[in-house]
Amino acid sequence: MKNTFTKIIVVLGVIFVLNFISGCISDICPSPVFFYLKDVGIHALDRVEESDGTYSSIYTDTIRHQVAFEVRSVVELASINPENRLKWGLMNTAYGCGNGIALNPPVITKSSMSVNHPIYWSGTRLLPNTNILEHPEFKEYVNFPETLSYEGYSIITIDSIPLKFLSEPYIFTFEWETSDGIILKDEVEVVIRI
Repeated sequence: MKNTFTKIIVVLGVIFVLNFISGCISDICPSPVFFYLKDVGIHALDRVEESDGTYSSIYTDTIRHQVAFEVRSVVELASINPENRLKWGLMNTAYGCGNGIALNPPVITKSSMSVNHPIYWSGTRLLPNTNILEHPEFKEYVNFPETLSYEGYSIITIDSIPLKFLSEPYIFTFEWETSDGIILKDEVEVVIRI
């Protein structure tokens, strides 16, 4: 019994020491990836309640819940610096790793989001083809990404305020202009049944 207890203590001690040492060595962050933004792809999203009560998002042509769109960037890689260094620290810092640097980032003041039909909310009407991002009252309800990633996606949402839409399909147009003058643009046709 005493021999087994000693073995358990030794194994737990070794595990503790290895865990402590690995916590003192920062994870290796890959050097940043440099890329150029070339295009975007936009999809309408809708929330679906799963059997366990959680929600997931699916691509759709009919939005029944919150107005949301997924933005995927099309990029051209410029360079990857393969230099990784082992760093010592008192904490694991993998969460601090970046996801890349756009060499032609979007200029947010030149971005736009518009729709071909009016949107009604709180007794107010948003006129068709208005840049929603510049509308003095409505823009505060829109969550529009200021940066675009080379990997993964961004989400555009309109807050869940009481909105009213026509029964016909809406065409949402999204546009970003990059610092080197490239226009990233896509349109999505969607029926909204909120």
